[in-house]
Amino acid sequence: MAKFPLTGSERAQMAGARCTGAADPGARLEALVILRRRNQDELRRMAGELAAGRAVPGVPLTRAQFARRFGAAQRDIAAVAKFARECGLDVLRNDAAMGAVVLSGTVGQFNAAFDVDLQGYAYGHEHYRGHAGPLQLPQPLQDRVAAVVGLDSRPQARPHFRLRPPVRLAPHTARESYLPSQVAQIYRYPAGTGKGQCIGLIELGGGYGASDAEAYFSAQGLALPQITVISVDGSPHAPTGEPGGPDGEVMLDVEIAGSLAPEARLVLYFAANSDAGFIQALSRAVHDDTHKPAVISISWGGPESAWSKQSTDALDRVLQAAAVMGVTVCAASGDSGAGDGVQDGANHVDFPASSPYALACGGTSLRAGGGHPEVAWNDGRQGGASGGGVSNLFELPAWQAKLTVHGAGAATALARRGVPDVAGNADPMTGYRVRVDGADEVVGGTSAVAPLWAALLARCDAATGRPAGYVNAVLYGRPAAFNDITQGNNGYFAAARGWDACTGLGSPDGTEVAAALREAAAGRQARQGARVPAAAGAGRGGAQSNAKDSAEDGVKDGVRHKARGTARDKIQQAGARGDRPCFDPVAYGNGPDDAVDDTSENAAVTHHHVELGGRVYAYTATAGHMVAVDPGSSRPSARIFYVAFTLDGAHPEQRAVTFFYNGGPGSSSVFVLLGSFAPRRIKTRMPGFTPPAPYAMEDNSDSLLDRSDLVFINPVGTGYSAAIAPWKNRDFWGVDQDAASLKQFIKRYLTANGRWNSPKFLYGESYGTARSAVLSYALHEDGVDLNGVTLQSSILDYTQSGNPVGVLPTAAADAWYHKKSGVRPRPRGLDAYLRKVCAFAQDRYAAALRQLPRIDPAILDALCAYTGMDAATLRAWHLDLAASDAQGRSLFLLGLLKSQGLALGAYDGRVSAIDTGIAAQISPNSGGNDPAMTAVSGVYTAMWHSYLNQDLKFTSNSAFTDLNDQAFQHWDFGHIDPTGAQKGLNDKGEVVLYTAGDLAAAMSLNVDLRVLSVNGYYDFVTPFYQTVCDLRDMPLANAAVRRNLDVRFYPSGHMVYLDGASRTALKAALAQMYDAALADHPAVARIRALQAAAGP
Repeated sequence: MAKFPLTGSERAQMAGARCTGAADPGARLEALVILRRRNQDELRRMAGELAAGRAVPGVPLTRAQFARRFGAAQRDIAAVAKFARECGLDVLRNDAAMGAVVLSGTVGQFNAAFDVDLQGYAYGHEHYRGHAGPLQLPQPLQDRVAAVVGLDSRPQARPHFRLRPPVRLAPHTARESYLPSQVAQIYRYPAGTGKGQCIGLIELGGGYGASDAEAYFSAQGLALPQITVISVDGSPHAPTGEPGGPDGEVMLDVEIAGSLAPEARLVLYFAANSDAGFIQALSRAVHDDTHKPAVISISWGGPESAWSKQSTDALDRVLQAAAVMGVTVCAASGDSGAGDGVQDGANHVDFPASSPYALACGGTSLRAGGGHPEVAWNDGRQGGASGGGVSNLFELPAWQAKLTVHGAGAATALARRGVPDVAGNADPMTGYRVRVDGADEVVGGTSAVAPLWAALLARCDAATGRPAGYVNAVLYGRPAAFNDITQGNNGYFAAARGWDACTGLGSPDGTEVAAALREAAAGRQARQGARVPAAAGAGRGGAQSNAKDSAEDGVKDGVRHKARGTARDKIQQAGARGDRPCFDPVAYGNGPDDAVDDTSENAAVTHHHVELGGRVYAYTATAGHMVAVDPGSSRPSARIFYVAFTLDGAHPEQRAVTFFYNGGPGSSSVFVLLGSFAPRRIKTRMPGFTPPAPYAMEDNSDSLLDRSDLVFINPVGTGYSAAIAPWKNRDFWGVDQDAASLKQFIKRYLTANGRWNSPKFLYGESYGTARSAVLSYALHEDGVDLNGVTLQSSILDYTQSGNPVGVLPTAAADAWYHKKSGVRPRPRGLDAYLRKVCAFAQDRYAAALRQLPRIDPAILDALCAYTGMDAATLRAWHLDLAASDAQGRSLFLLGLLKSQGLALGAYDGRVSAIDTGIAAQISPNSGGNDPAMTAVSGVYTAMWHSYLNQDLKFTSNSAFTDLNDQAFQHWDFGHIDPTGAQKGLNDKGEVVLYTAGDLAAAMSLNVDLRVLSVNGYYDFVTPFYQTVCDLRDMPLANAAVRRNLDVRFYPSGHMVYLDGASRTALKAALAQMYDAALADHPAVARIRALQAAAGP
């Protein structure tokens, strides 16, 4: 039976883990199979509406309503059971509401069932089971199964609590401690006991000590709360006797929640500390129709980067369900500051706190009395700090729009989900007095804050008589409900007025929080007063939706299958509701001494779809600015404008990202964006002239979006990009300066969007190929190793610009196209013909040039035949096909069709125009009035502004600089390649640019780097055969590494993609390179290892 990879099931091993050999094939294990939900698109929509802060009719649903409407279909459960029987696996249990089936079997059986090779690994004192590569699903399960977890048994999360150390961690550190009731009094909790409420506590280890709890509550004069312990997956839940272990977490949760909501029922859901255990524990709590917890506290989590895509998606799906059922989930944000304990030098946030469907709880240091302000918790490197930052996985929620994040001494616009949302006392030095394993301890950590908030919400729910449910939007709309924390930091991010990435909105003013939730509940009740009761409405709506679900698939990884009845307009309508326009008031100058003062990052965000290969891809377009910093001082130095197209729902580690740019130097990326492989492109008639407006855009069936996310960069001085004072534009106008700024932009993009572990590619055109060569080496030196580079229309050795040997084959192609070639019979196939011309150019023509002024008549006759020029003209040119007149115009391009009063385009020799004396200028800076550029300049200019303003919704009062000749005129071409092959000067002492050495160095150091070089046959600006010579002569001797270089040519011009057939063929070559690069798992692993070794 054919099998297919389960997207997102791949998982890299823990850094430093050692493989101990194949897992025992007879060892037994359990795996959790997570099924797609019925009406899953409707569930996503409902959850998305809640996340946007909008009321949803009929919400919250009861658990029974949810199960009927969104539970897994019985036919899907039956299909998994049938598969299990065929593989010899046992079905232990299934739960339609949770959408899960639990299977049991041996390692050998699971290996065979999912085509996986389970191995044993050792990491410190931990031993776990894992695998490389994706799991494989049989075709009957391909569209039914969303995830299979449990085969990898590594510890997934850590408890976010800390015992107070015996000594002070920093000078003048306070040493205070509180009972939970004292903290509640400081935070002005409303009166109440949580009577009638149920709080769920998620525990992934340790045990509940009844004697400790009895002693603790008795000492406070409180009765022992009603406590229920549930083993979700059969995991033991006995105390370990180690207060610093998971026992400390369990008792901290119980004693804080029980102290502050003493009449609420506490239900502890125990499961194994693995991704499967975490998902099962939270699912059981959310769907528990017996105990019905309205508030759930999670004090466990791990860095986003430690989760697989399928596990993240599965757990986030449970959180979405909780929001729709009116269950509030409070999650600790972590105790390791901005890095979340990841030792890679980058910032990370903790999941599940980073989900927009969780209330992320950060930490403060609280000293009562004495006029000491409450500050962000940070006890230094050894002591812990409040977890917080910007998510790499989740988009910016509507309720966090227009917020600012403060870090590295600069304030920038929050671009993605910010963590945490709220805060509370978490510093162990000002911690909570608890009892665990027979000992009295003082404990802190954000683990204390999650139950602290859960108990507050339980009091509020008891007062209103209804669950508060998804509270994020309500709380962000009530800043007066918080004690704003404005001092302190968490290692990178700083506390600031309003929301910040250390303490969120602040610590609670409980009375105000209760008022905000009470008013929100009253508002919901008023809105729903005239509506059909939820149970009745859900029953009818659910039946209709179930029938629809059986007829069509949902969006998975941003893709719909058209054959299954997809409604494309629904994707577009759903996306439009989440669009975020942007007006940029900054004035951008393109002169050498211009600069801006604005250091913020902005973006317009829009949602679209495109059909590729019969499938509809949903994607997000982002147009805006990112700030590059000076690498020496880390001060903001340039505001760089970009446009990105990213596939919706894809996991970053499995999704490539490609950075595009044009050349010049001095060109924006508008040409490659609108012409090549973005989701939409201009409609042109190349090689014919595109008539004046009205012009048209069209969906690009050759888009590369099916293989990679696409980021189009505008270097400083182009587009809306500019230096930030005190730097000036001219400070970035040079080979090395330009590469350094783009390197910083790329690193910033990777950080802001969580793409450090994504496969990475570059695509440069014209001077952009020289930029790619320098940039690929510079990125490697900074620990960013690439998977692939595409060089389109290369200029890698400026000493060879205008070399007649490199130009001759292009001249022959132009003559052949215009039927001026004297070769008889006329060659039918251009490829074979030009191979013959290239051989002639390299051998006999090169020799003839060396023998000048003597001219061999046979050589002259051959040149006349190949080029269509007469012998006298060629003699006058001294056989130099690259010769130009005193004004720098190509004699060949002016001369071939001179009898017809036409001149050829340098950028595309197929294009001709009336010779006005200004055409056919060979220059790598700008097109000027070159016929090829004139043929498309009108449509480019008009449609770019239309597309940017209307479709991408980014507007500015400034002029968009598509081509900046000032940049070229002031460009510093000085550069020394790292191999030493070219010292930056020619034999006359003139500055020349040689970057083939940079490319050779990058390929030698990263032996898995794939390079695709493409040229158009009719390009006179960067002739295809000169590229062949430059690549042949670059200092790269290793034959194996050279096999990573693929050189291809197309019957097109400089902008290869403007020719429809060539664009389609080039897309196929790109797809081949991307597929090969990403299918080579050992190579991908080596590239990631290189990057990890250097650090971002």
